[in-house]
Amino acid sequence: MSDDTKIKLGEQLIRCVLDDKLSNDKKLRKMDYIIKLGADVNAECGLGFSVLSLAKMMQNDVVISFLEDKEAVDIGFNKKKAEEFFRTASVDDINKFLKILPDGYELDCNVGLIDKQLKELPDFSRVIVNGEFYCPFNELTTLKGAPSVVGGDFNCYDNRLTTLIGAPREVGENFNCQCNQLTTLRGAPSVVGGGFDCQYNQLDSLEGAPREVGGDFYCSDNPLKSYKGKPSKISGKFIAPSIEQVNIINGGNSR
Repeated sequence: MSDDTKIKLGEQLIRCVLDDKLSNDKKLRKMDYIIKLGADVNAECGLGFSVLSLAKMMQNDVVISFLEDKEAVDIGFNKKKAEEFFRTASVDDINKFLKILPDGYELDCNVGLIDKQLKELPDFSRVIVNGEFYCPFNELTTLKGAPSVVGGDFNCYDNRLTTLIGAPREVGENFNCQCNQLTTLRGAPSVVGGGFDCQYNQLDSLEGAPREVGGDFYCSDNPLKSYKGKPSKISGKFIAPSIEQVNIINGGNSR
C-alpha cells in the first residue's frame, strides 16, 4: 500500500470520527470498514492528534471503547502537523475540530490563516492559543471568533476591520492591526505584552487603545485630531504625528 493511500485512509478515519451528523452505530461501521482497508488507528492525524485523542476530547465513550478494542494508543501532540492543518484546512474543517475542544483548551502551536479570503474567522473564542495567531490579507470586517488569549503575536493587518471588537482580551507579544479601516480602537486588549501597531487606518483619536503597551506604540498615518485615549503606560516609543501636526488639525486641543 502506498504512503498516499495510507494518508487518505487516515484522513477518512479522522473525518468519520469528527462527523457529528453520523450516529454512533453508523460511525463505528464506517470506521471498522476504513480500518479493514488499511487505515492506521495509531497514526498521528493531520490535526496533530491521534484518533483516540480526538475521541477523548469529544468524550465519546462508544468510539473510545471501539478504538481501544482495536488496540489504538494515544500519541502526543504534533505541533508541525497542527500548524499545517490550520494553514491548509477549510473553515468548515477547522470549525469541526474546534467544536470538539473543551472550553479553555490550550493549543500549543501557531495558527496561520493567511490570505484565505476569509470573511469571518473560525470560532477560536473558547480556546487559548499559546503561540502566534495570524489572519492578515483576508476580507475580515470583524474579529468575532478570535481566541480569548494569544500568548505570542496577534496579527490582523490588511483586512477590512472598522473596530477591534472580538479581539483577544490578552496578547502576550505584539498586536498588529495596521492597514485596515479602523475608525476606533474599541475592543483592543487592555494590556499588550509587546508593541501595538495601528498605522494606516482612519483613526481620529486613540480612544479604546490598550491601557498598557510593553513595547512601541505606532499610530502614524491616521487622521488623528487628538491623542485622547493614548495608553497610560508605553514601555517603548510613542510613534505618532507630531504634537504640532495634531494641534494644527485640532485647533490646539490635542492631548
